[in-house]
Amino acid sequence: PLGEGQAFGEMELMFNMPCRATVKAETAVNLWTIGREAYRHVVMRMQTHKRQQAKEMLEHISMFRAYSTYQYLVLAESIRSVKEYAAGEVVVKSGDAVDNVLLILDGTLDIDEEDSATGKVTHVGQITPQTYPLLGDQEVW
Repeated sequence: PLGEGQAFGEMELMFNMPCRATVKAETAVNLWTIGREAYRHVVMRMQTHKRQQAKEMLEHISMFRAYSTYQYLVLAESIRSVKEYAAGEVVVKSGDAVDNVLLILDGTLDIDEEDSATGKVTHVGQITPQTYPLLGDQEVW
């Protein structure tokens, strides 16, 4: 069941579809409503803001500097998720298969290398959005 703080009907609003399910109050319920146009406007503004923020970040990354505005926007549109990592949490482990380029929005990443023969781990540096915002642009891991 849906509970306090949850919403429904967003897909129907965005795509002008009929409701796919019957929704019935199990208990007394107070609902807020947001009209189709207002909801679409808010979603579009959020998407536009996300694309602009991504475009501005991409413009500062060396491998993308020669891109046109259109190419920045297309690339910005392809960014799908933001994942937060706690301090000390492993983002990528040596030897892992990597199928994404990671764009650092904020924070600091420690880069460690492990000697396969001895198992000794050596700290080789740190990267931040200011020093090197793209993990995967060079062979650092």
